[in-house]
Amino acid sequence: MASRTLTPNQRPRVAIYSHDTMGLGHFRRNLLLAKQLSGDGLGANVLLISGACEAQRYRMPAGVDCLTLPAIGKTPDGQYQSRRLRAPLSDLVELRTAVIQHALESFQPDLLLVDNIPQGVEGELLPSLRHCRDSGRTRLILGLRDITDAPIAVRREWAIAGNTEIIRDLYDCIWIYGDPRIYDRTREDGLAPDLVERSIFVGYLDQRLPLGSLDGLEAARLEPLFASGRPLVACLVGGGQDGARLASAFAQVSFAPRYTGAILAGPFLDSKTRVALINACAPRDDLLLIDFLADPRLLIERAARVISMGGYNTIGEILSFEKRSLVVPRVHPRAEQQIRAQRLYELDLIDAVVHPDDLSPDVLSSWLARDDLPVRHVRDRIDLGALDRIPMLSAGLLASSGTPRAAISAAGGASNWLP
Repeated sequence: MASRTLTPNQRPRVAIYSHDTMGLGHFRRNLLLAKQLSGDGLGANVLLISGACEAQRYRMPAGVDCLTLPAIGKTPDGQYQSRRLRAPLSDLVELRTAVIQHALESFQPDLLLVDNIPQGVEGELLPSLRHCRDSGRTRLILGLRDITDAPIAVRREWAIAGNTEIIRDLYDCIWIYGDPRIYDRTREDGLAPDLVERSIFVGYLDQRLPLGSLDGLEAARLEPLFASGRPLVACLVGGGQDGARLASAFAQVSFAPRYTGAILAGPFLDSKTRVALINACAPRDDLLLIDFLADPRLLIERAARVISMGGYNTIGEILSFEKRSLVVPRVHPRAEQQIRAQRLYELDLIDAVVHPDDLSPDVLSSWLARDDLPVRHVRDRIDLGALDRIPMLSAGLLASSGTPRAAISAAGGASNWLP
């Protein structure tokens, strides 16, 4: 494949697509990647293409901008639907397809990083992927989180969608944001041998990296939490769509005099639960409801313990800051969070896993009362190197006209990154 030759004064152009149909995890992960790629390691101009209008609540780092698409959401059983426009899904996909195609044809990226869904929602990326491939200028990368679902479900979904053929025909390589010692997607999800050859385990993202996009106001909002001098217990429910049970159980726990509790509700928590939580917190001086934080790490970093769901970003933050943690994973419609939490618990990287059916205020109180939790050094036992490696891998892809292995070599490769 021919690549554009960049002069010393030209900045590479990187586009990152994420469908963003549930929560803000995909967007926040890609914003971290964009910051790294726009920084000194590569110096790229980065265009984020996101399906979350909430992305506009974030301040973009220098060299990064964001195009937001009309929003698509998910029903409780995992089906796509329009989130805001009163239009059929087919009309919305047609609109998003046209917007994406026009943006990428105008931006002319040197690298296109696609998050999680090889073809985009309902195939909305396919015209753009084929244009980028035919142009001979753009390297195409599929970015996969550590786990998507139970292996049998992933294999079935990929077979129905024809993902293996699409990746084989259109993508240069696959970056897996995980550590094969925790979960080896290439083996457990049954990737075809030629796709395994294109796959690179880049590690988890070290969430301690500052985004550099906050003006200090969010940090100032949190200061009242620490006024009592009591250690903080943070409850995180992801975007909030299915976090009502966990938030409600947490709000019934008595924290004083030992702790102060804080619930980060998320922008998608239903209004009925939000009102109930406001009423529960109002008479208490040991519990605070926080509606939204652009950077939840500000809360996790200061917390003594974390009670959360099991999403990729939240778990990455817990591991990065080596926090005492109890995880209540989502179990429907995907098994992703349950698998992730169980693997990490079995490897003694998190403290407790509670099935949603077993969740109660008493269970949370009992865990908070424990004084026998071990001290562990997580980063000695899990690879958190993705944000260091990805600029090097990107530079290798830009410099090489050969195979992904040649690109790795051009980046100063390391065989232990590979499956």
